[in-house]
Formats: sequence, C-alpha cells, structure tokens
Amino acid sequence: MILLWRTLVYSAFFQLLFDFPGAVYSLVPGAVTALVLSTTKVSDLMLIDYTAYRSPLRRIEGLYKLIFFLFCLLLSISRVSGRFSLSLFLFQAILMIGPGKVPLKRYLRFLEAPVMFLLMGAIGIALELDVFPLTVSVSQASFFRAQEVTRTALCAISCLYSLSLSTPLNQLMQTLRKIKIPERMIELMIVLYRYIFVLFTMYYPMKRALIMRGGNNLRGHGMLWSSLFKRSYERADHSMRSMLSRGYDGSVQFLSVPVATARGLLPMLVGMALVLAGAWLL
Repeated sequence: MILLWRTLVYSAFFQLLFDFPGAVYSLVPGAVTALVLSTTKVSDLMLIDYTAYRSPLRRIEGLYKLIFFLFCLLLSISRVSGRFSLSLFLFQAILMIGPGKVPLKRYLRFLEAPVMFLLMGAIGIALELDVFPLTVSVSQASFFRAQEVTRTALCAISCLYSLSLSTPLNQLMQTLRKIKIPERMIELMIVLYRYIFVLFTMYYPMKRALIMRGGNNLRGHGMLWSSLFKRSYERADHSMRSMLSRGYDGSVQFLSVPVATARGLLPMLVGMALVLAGAWLL
C-alpha cells in the first residue's frame, strides 16, 4: 500500500516537473523511484554529514564551493524560467552523483522530504477557488504558475543540498569565518547543528522501540514526544557541562585537512560559465 502511494505521489511530481504529454508516461519514473526508495533504509540527517566527509569534492576550497552554489541559487531565484530551473537542477544532480560520488539511491532519498512539501504547495497554487458560485478548478495559467514555482524551489533546494553534500561542517564554518560572518552566529549554528543530531540519535531508537511494542498510535506518539523532550533536554545539559569541563569559552575550533587554495578555481569558473550560458539560452 505504501509502495502504491509513493508511486502515485512521484508520478504526480514527475508530471508536474516534466509536463509529459500524458499522465501515464509519468507512471514509469514514478514507480521506479518509489521502488528504489522502498529499498533504502537510512537516517537522512546522519547520512548528510557522512556523505560530505566522504565526498571527493571536500578537497576543493570551501570558499569556491560556497560562491558557486550561492551563485546558482541566486540565479535560479532571479531567473524566472521553469526550463532553466529544471536544467540547473539536473546539472546539480549530475554534479553530485558524478564527481561528488553520491549514490543515486541516497540522493533520491535526500530529496524525498522536500518533494512532499513542494507537491502540497503546488496543489495549493494550482487550485482556484471561486465563491459565487462555489467551485474549485485548475486553469492552465494556475497550473503553469505552480509548475514554475515548483521547478524554481526544487532547483534552490538542490543548490543547498549540493553545498551540504560536498562541504563538511568544519570546512563550512572556516569558510564562514573567512567571509567575516559574526562569530556569535557561527557558534549558534554549530550548537544547533549538534543538538539536532542529539535529538535524532535519541528519536530513532525510541521510535523503533515504540513500534516493536505495538504502541504505534496517537497516545504512544504523544508519550514518545514528551519523553523525547525531557531526555533531549537532559542530554543537552550534560553535553554543555562536558564542554565547559573541557575548557569551552564560547568559541568552537575545528581541525581540518588543508587544501590547495587554487584548487577548484578553474572548475568553479567553468561551472559558472555553463550556468550563465544556460540562463541566456533558456
């Protein structure tokens, strides 16, 4: 049943993205995507950090990657063209799966949660509500508007994912320090990032235990979240005490592997030239 539901959702999303001549043509990629994701059992949050540390692109200077992906992000938002956004999304996907060595299953798994939100948003944009008389309809203009917004949003999400999957946290924090981001903001990002991991490392075992004991209902989930809040607060307090006992003074320093400063400059310039050419042609 879950596989059928996923097939319908991804088929609708592919139809919205690529505008196939018939809805039946989107069933094949939708079914393949649903089947691939049904065999992938991973923790998305933990795997993002693991993938970034294993990526060959981590050896490229972090500043170049930040400039390139933010350039793509700003261009995709400012250039209101569905074809360009879709092309840039495919370019980012090829970049991550090819040189970035991110497995296809894993990349699709990362995109699963944003796809659900984008599809719900697209439905809200496409539907038109008339009060007198009370009718709900989808016009060609509203469908195209939903299509453009979905393509642009997916492209922007892929830019941020590409940065996350190719840049480890320590390299990203050092890059932010280089461009003079306020130190307090960087420290807040590090602490929040750490506590999100603490929360999820506690959530997954508790969720599995709840399901195994037959408590997969509303009352069981309420008890899970209340217990999770209490235990995560205690864990965060213990973590802060451990940091203070080790000399934490409000500044977190990372050790990182040094990279050649000039490495990655040429690929960044070539990539920006390709993106600009695509924006001009599309």
